[in-house]
Amino acid sequence: MVKMRALWAFGATLISLQMLVYFGLLIWPGETDLHGAMVRFSAWQATGALVVQIFALLPLLILLIWQFRHHTQARLLLGGALILSAALVVCAWIELWLIEAALADLVNMADRARQLVILRWAEAALAFCAAITLRLGYVSGAL
Repeated sequence: MVKMRALWAFGATLISLQMLVYFGLLIWPGETDLHGAMVRFSAWQATGALVVQIFALLPLLILLIWQFRHHTQARLLLGGALILSAALVVCAWIELWLIEAALADLVNMADRARQLVILRWAEAALAFCAAITLRLGYVSGAL
């Protein structure tokens, strides 16, 4: 019982930090051009969010899913949090691809910058949804 509470607390901490990073990068830097996107991407890399997501958060969510073998609703909600967090990892590669495409094609740079702004909002929304889904999974597992 204490082990499960510790796992839930650790998972909630990681998800909350993930959400904090993505909401912080939603606000800063305020520039919506390519330079702002590059500053944002380097700041995101400096946080180490990708490493924490891949090597700590995703395995922890898989472990929590495994612990709820007989509780379908909690497993589905935890699976949703896992998929949302994995989607954030995929968004990192999409963002890098958009930056590289913008640098390669200077004619469509403004379009790529707009796509990066939309991706920034989508990442913040995914992080928020992952936090809500994890909380719902916790409540479902406690019932």
